[in-house]
Amino acid sequence: MSRKTAKLMVFKLVMAASKKWRRLRTKISCQKSLLASSSPTASKPMPPPIKTPPEMRRHPNSRIARAVVRRGLGQYPVRPCSRDITLDRFKVASMIEYLSSAFLYNLTKDAVRYLRGLRKKRTPAEQIALQGRWKPVLEEIIFDNWRSNLRKDVIIRDVERLDNYPETTEKRGISPWFRVGLIDTYHRGILVGLRWDKLVEMEKGHWRFPYHQKNEEGDLTVILAGKIPYESIEYVDSNGDEYYNYPHIYCHFEHKKEPYESVDFYVEEQNPGGRKFYSQIADYQTVCRASRKLGISHF
Repeated sequence: MSRKTAKLMVFKLVMAASKKWRRLRTKISCQKSLLASSSPTASKPMPPPIKTPPEMRRHPNSRIARAVVRRGLGQYPVRPCSRDITLDRFKVASMIEYLSSAFLYNLTKDAVRYLRGLRKKRTPAEQIALQGRWKPVLEEIIFDNWRSNLRKDVIIRDVERLDNYPETTEKRGISPWFRVGLIDTYHRGILVGLRWDKLVEMEKGHWRFPYHQKNEEGDLTVILAGKIPYESIEYVDSNGDEYYNYPHIYCHFEHKKEPYESVDFYVEEQNPGGRKFYSQIADYQTVCRASRKLGISHF
């Protein structure tokens, strides 16, 4: 036999034996234990090897645990894991859920919405300066409309969505621009008329909407008006443009994505020898709640 052939045979034998090394180690350990127990110098017999189930070192449903059970390799003692594998899996699953694409998208969208509606609160000095700037301009527009018997229409535009003018959108929420009536001022800003309506008095100072399904007529004709503070106004264009030649009032929609700090019902009254003025009689939300309790739907 040549030397090359002998090396090849030894290599083949080693490769074949390597697949059974664990079995050989088991036999050797058993032989050693038998020799130690039969030895006269042995003080006490060696304990048999402890068979540790795969559940103590791997999750029973994991691929490694199944392979261990299938190959019969779970017969040697292994130090048990001190961590709670179920808790670790729960933490990993929660982390994956929080880092999922849907969660990141919603988080980014909410952050953008928050930052768009977030503005630094103005100081009292800035509020007084804006009131002194816009109050004379807007009162002059109101007086000119009354003196010349002109329409009270104005265009309210969102400063953050100027590019949407003059197109209209059918998305949910308030439009980036719309037409209202500039009817009066109050101590903090201007009153813009939204629509005319009728109310029914339940008791003194308490109002509700009429039953339109029963053709009920209201007791009082009112106008629903929104309050826009001077500090929410960025610019006033008294001349308008080629689309609408009414005054354009550019506002920050910072009150729940609307320019109004509140919406209320007003009664129109005539000042003897002067222009009309408006007196508040009810809050819009209060009237809506009272109507819903009675099962009255309005719009």
